Amino acid sequence: MLSVVLSFSGLNFMKLIIIFFLMIFLNTSFAEDYSAGFLSGLPSFINAKVLNIVDGDTILIKLSNSFSNSLRLLYIDSIETCENDRLVRQMFKLRKMGKFVRKKKIIQLGIMAKNKASEMLKEGSLIQVEMPEGQKMDIYNRLLGVVFINGTNFNYYMVRNGYALTYFFNPEKTERAKFYRTEFRKAEREAKEEGIGIWQE
Repeated sequence: MLSVVLSFSGLNFMKLIIIFFLMIFLNTSFAEDYSAGFLSGLPSFINAKVLNIVDGDTILIKLSNSFSNSLRLLYIDSIETCENDRLVRQMFKLRKMGKFVRKKKIIQLGIMAKNKASEMLKEGSLIQVEMPEGQKMDIYNRLLGVVFINGTNFNYYMVRNGYALTYFFNPEKTERAKFYRTEFRKAEREAKEEGIGIWQE
């Protein structure tokens, strides 16, 4: 009788453990708190390896601690590679800036931006990521950062060479962020004046 009670108690205990872990992994707020705690210990610059290119402003990286995550490049917005709501918003933004592009053409520009990212950030490439001082992840749990490869600021390169528009979704108000916003706006203006990439006729 005692052995039956013990086995029953053990079974219930295992069920409780399973339920507990399910609650942890299904609880979004816990996951966000965990991510925030993990990321708070990261230095402003981290080393990473490129795993894959999603598009011109999002890449998949592997951190030195073996964690892999998507990285959303700060201050830039590359053209979408397929038709969606975001592409429509990008076309509207371009029109406001005096650039009229047909949908088929603008998608080609998005593919061009992805190809340039794949060319510069080859799979296995070692990069340095400058993390923002404040918010380090977006609402999609992607890391946020500025990528450097072989001393080149990749984010800036994409804007300056007409592969991306400026996009300031991060609310950070540090001097570094203000500096980047100023420089990226200037880079976009110069690319537009030179008619390169997105701005070509």
